[in-house]
Amino acid sequence: MLKNFVAKLTFKLRRKLKAISKKNIIIVLVLSIVCSAPIAVYDYIKVSHTNYITLTLNYANARKGLTPTGGRFNIAELKSDEVLQNALSYLGDDSLSIEDIKDRITIDAKVPMSSIDMVKSAIANDTSYTYCPSEFVIYYDQGRKLERGNTYAMLNALANAYTDYFTVNYSEKNTILDYDIEDSLEKYDYGEQCQIMSDKVTSMLRYLDKYSSESNTFRSKSTGYSYSNLVSMLLNIRDVNLEKLEAYITQNGISEDKPAFLRKQNYNIEKRSLLYNKSNQGSIIAKDTMDIYNPHITGVAFVPSIDVNNEYYMGRTKTGLDLVVNDSYNDGLRAADLAKKIDSFEYLVDKYSSAPAAPQDAVKNAEIMISEISSYIGKVSDLAIQTDNDYIKSVSNNYITIIHHPISKMSYVKMFIKIVLFFMAIIFVIVIVYKFIIVKFSDKFKKLLKFLTAKIKLDEE
Repeated sequence: MLKNFVAKLTFKLRRKLKAISKKNIIIVLVLSIVCSAPIAVYDYIKVSHTNYITLTLNYANARKGLTPTGGRFNIAELKSDEVLQNALSYLGDDSLSIEDIKDRITIDAKVPMSSIDMVKSAIANDTSYTYCPSEFVIYYDQGRKLERGNTYAMLNALANAYTDYFTVNYSEKNTILDYDIEDSLEKYDYGEQCQIMSDKVTSMLRYLDKYSSESNTFRSKSTGYSYSNLVSMLLNIRDVNLEKLEAYITQNGISEDKPAFLRKQNYNIEKRSLLYNKSNQGSIIAKDTMDIYNPHITGVAFVPSIDVNNEYYMGRTKTGLDLVVNDSYNDGLRAADLAKKIDSFEYLVDKYSSAPAAPQDAVKNAEIMISEISSYIGKVSDLAIQTDNDYIKSVSNNYITIIHHPISKMSYVKMFIKIVLFFMAIIFVIVIVYKFIIVKFSDKFKKLLKFLTAKIKLDEE
């Protein structure tokens, strides 16, 4: 039954559609295009003058609302004067100012549904839940709709400017690698110059060691060096070159001002002797304290306690012995280290006190060695800074991912076709209604009117 009904309805519909002339179809198409054109133009102007990019933070602290260096992250800095001025420099448009573009930038945070569900659950359970967004959508509205669209260029410039800002402010600084002591070395005695260079190399090694393990595969394209290469070079300077220099200076008793040098060494002995006595006595006191404790009680003890149900149980509690042991151990290490330093200072006092004045040839050789080593440290410093800058740049580029969403010309064509089809459907329905409903009922109404008129005439006769 239903099948026959559908077949009859389909047959009638086909017959009705065939009755529509090609002329009517052309009229429908023209009307659709005419009606669609203003809307399509409006949408084109609106869409072409508003665009957006997606910014995603990719480092571990991002979900905690922190920067890579541990400070508080603030996405509003993207609209700071410094970033916007840099963006205008990238754009190269002198007609725009910071005030012109600041209000046209809108920043929205993207929050996943899972986090929203967690917030709802926390509210329902009267608990707390914190979520810091790590993905943001940045919109730019050009404002002046009748001018040529520059939204994509503006967003691209903004992305470059903010990436530069983020890299400069939130990447780890490598100023420790800068060898900035070379010009001031001449102010110190020969032995002190050697120690200052050694301390500087040690600080550089401490910085590079941190990255040597986590980036053992990295090699700078500009320098050709890896972190392990730089560490090896600095270790060779400190443990070979500087040790030879120190031994040469000590062996020949080289000093610019021997009395002043001896006074400094005696001062170092007295100062470190006081520190040694303090650390040594602290270690002894800690050892005596440990003897007071029952030897069967080590780090913890079990004591009677009461829980929330007023029931007794044996609770585990710390006795403080572990802290005393650590204090004794650390004070002992400090005392031993100070004792070694005191011995070295005493050796220098004995050596220089009995040594004759150093020969001029030995002094000149020491100066040449200091100059060569200092110059070499400077070259390694330049290599280390460039290599580390390349690494920081590669890592910082991964801190932020920026995706552009440019609107293609094909999307405008698709949008126009959709609008035309929409109006075609509306006008086609209007034509169908007019053609097969209004006209049909109009014909029936005319026939009915004609019949009533004829009947009235017959009645009158």
